[in-house]
Amino acid sequence: MNSSTHLLVLIGWCGIMFVAPHAWAQPASGRALSAEEKKQLLAQAAVAQKAADVWDAAAGLKLVPAVLMRKFGEENVRKQFQADYEECKAGGMRFLETTFGEPTPVHVSEAQEVCFLPRTSILQMPDGKVRSTAYWVAVRELGSKEWKFLDGAPVNANRQALWGLFPSLPEDLKLPPWKQEAL
Repeated sequence: MNSSTHLLVLIGWCGIMFVAPHAWAQPASGRALSAEEKKQLLAQAAVAQKAADVWDAAAGLKLVPAVLMRKFGEENVRKQFQADYEECKAGGMRFLETTFGEPTPVHVSEAQEVCFLPRTSILQMPDGKVRSTAYWVAVRELGSKEWKFLDGAPVNANRQALWGLFPSLPEDLKLPPWKQEAL
């Protein structure tokens, strides 16, 4: 695999909130976020992105949903998260620009609300720039105003893993485009 291909693959594995493969999806139904909820979500996503911009694993870990910690164990998630951040930083990957799109409707699964937040990033890699069109899985506990985030990029490898974390999500979620392109 050449350097460009390797670095493009790394983007999928070095997203802000690494998680074992899941699926990015656009729900066909669900409750729309209120204007205030959308504002809160985007403000909290900006904080999460700032942690990714400087590969601050300690700050990023504070934004990982509790469901991931319960499923895989806090120590395992912490170690994987730190290793992924270190690999991305050491590999010379830098976020130059990130914009967030319109959040999808919210679905309730067990004790969480889940929606998907599209994001487009321009990244600097050692051998050039890449545009990443991806998303975050945004999660909050029922009754909370605090959103946590999972990177949706690895989801594409195993759509069914999303239901391992969120079993009550509708099974007819439509997968939107996800791509990485060299600039």
